[in-house]
Amino acid sequence: MKAILFITFLFLNSILIAQNLTGGGITEAQEPTHCYGYYSNDVGTVFSFNNSNFFYAFSTANLTWPELHNFTRSDSTITFNGATGHLRIEAFVTIAGTNGNDIQMRLYNITDGAEVPTSQLQTVTGAGNRVILSLLCYDINANTGDRYKLQIMNVSATASITIYRVMVFMQLIHM
Repeated sequence: MKAILFITFLFLNSILIAQNLTGGGITEAQEPTHCYGYYSNDVGTVFSFNNSNFFYAFSTANLTWPELHNFTRSDSTITFNGATGHLRIEAFVTIAGTNGNDIQMRLYNITDGAEVPTSQLQTVTGAGNRVILSLLCYDINANTGDRYKLQIMNVSATASITIYRVMVFMQLIHM
């Protein structure tokens, strides 16, 4: 009598698990391709705009990056080093600035020369009032070696903003 070996593969929160159904047990578990960076400062960091209607890149050098699995970062660039697939990107930035100024944030794919849909706009309500810019992006054409920048623009003026918090999370959803 021949023994038949059944192995199943499943994705549980993007972690690949191989399970031997005849012998039980998990034979392999892999860390999902993802990165997470953050910045937090109660005093804030002033970000100046020399030109309205021009996107400026955030420097990721000030961010702490406790998780960089198949990603690397250099100053304002995050490089995707995983397998070609679909990336989910979340970014949140807490800012304050001149009342009535419209601040826009986007994720830009340098390699493709295009914005990853979708950018987000928020109107600032005054220097003492903090607002949150948030992005939820989905890059359906993420390729190994793609480079990304988180960018911000003051649509209304050349006035400065103060940045208090930044959080960035990127994860390969599927290949």
